[in-house]
Amino acid sequence: MLDMKRMDSIIEVNEASRYALIEAGVTQAALRAYLEKHHPHLQHSTPESPPTATIVGNILIQGHGHLTPRYGVNSQMVNGMEVVLPTGEVCKLGSSSISPSWFSRDPLPDLMGLFLGWLGTTGIVTKLSLQLFPKPIYRDLLLFVSDSAELIPEIIVELSDINLLENGFIITQEKPRWAQRIPDPAGAADLGDIGTLFPSQEPEYKDISSLVLLSKTGELLKAKGIVQGTV
Repeated sequence: MLDMKRMDSIIEVNEASRYALIEAGVTQAALRAYLEKHHPHLQHSTPESPPTATIVGNILIQGHGHLTPRYGVNSQMVNGMEVVLPTGEVCKLGSSSISPSWFSRDPLPDLMGLFLGWLGTTGIVTKLSLQLFPKPIYRDLLLFVSDSAELIPEIIVELSDINLLENGFIITQEKPRWAQRIPDPAGAADLGDIGTLFPSQEPEYKDISSLVLLSKTGELLKAKGIVQGTV
């Protein structure tokens, strides 16, 4: 196991070509803070992981970020890499292999797939060029609720078509019985339905006063150790 934490330099941020050249130990929080201080109009795709997680680590596992709905997974945002091979050789991928700039994967054949997703087993990434994106001046939050899970993909497609959606979260849960308008057969006190407890077809309950039923219900609750509140 290699600990890359000490390789934590942000080597370059190129505003014109919108990329950041970083070492393998740079964390999500470090680059975010650096951009906010020195390049507040630029941002990188930040995952929902602890701020101490490294950017290169997230990319090498094909991780997602908050810009993924718009620009793809974070591994697709790589312009170039410096990699140490198992033989000890150091190779550069992307434009940095033929020029001093790290602005693109081109013009040589794209060999990034030999290292992305392999968790460091095919080579150790020591430097990486990551695409940066304009940071919107204005942001807003949109919440919506749907009763049909089948509609969610269609909703996401329509939102992405307007080319404004930067990030999205989907939270699903089963509707509670009251929201489904389904009566709970056991009731809150687990005594069953009142019609079962006091069937109207029985002579003793025919035309009985509701106050009497209320009193009998109170006795049942008391027997279960339930304290009755305001009625």
